[in-house]
Amino acid sequence: MVKLIVGLGNPGIKYKDTRHNVGFKVIDRCLCSDNLVFSFKKFSYGEFFSASLTIDEKIIKCSFLKPLTYMNESGVAVSQIVRYLKILPSEILVVHDELDLPFGRIKLKAGGGTAGHNGLKSICQALKDKNFLRLRIGIGRPMRDEDIASFVLSGFYSEQKKVLDKILDVSKQAVFTCLDKGFHYAQEKFNAKNTFF
Repeated sequence: MVKLIVGLGNPGIKYKDTRHNVGFKVIDRCLCSDNLVFSFKKFSYGEFFSASLTIDEKIIKCSFLKPLTYMNESGVAVSQIVRYLKILPSEILVVHDELDLPFGRIKLKAGGGTAGHNGLKSICQALKDKNFLRLRIGIGRPMRDEDIASFVLSGFYSEQKKVLDKILDVSKQAVFTCLDKGFHYAQEKFNAKNTFF
């Protein structure tokens, strides 16, 4: 079962609305839900939320983490919380932006490589394990003349912003389904969804 949901991003106002911070946005959307209550604790490397989610009168205990390190040191924060909670890598769901999925597509994946994502690389190195779960949020590739680094650290195109809310809502539903029904059930339900754009 998923016990910890980690949203990847960079701290600070400068990066708040960038593509690389979509993991933070999903965590924020989860924490704003009426059926979830949480307590907040700030660790040296991250913002940690201990939560209770109520679905159909069932109370589900879970935790959320937003690393306060920069993206390429995300593993420092994750490993700190893993030690604190005494959980396995397979009980972690990492929510992150994904260049190799078209914008608007989400996909749940267990383990695998990093596809060059610095946040995932850092977590693999810190945990010495790549078998954590992932919720990949498609951001697509540049439609204009931008290099990849500039693209992920810039905001969504204006036409994409119109449907970003819907994508965040569906991503939140995928997280809550993982917590309620299990990862494999959520995979079957959400991996077949088409793009929203």
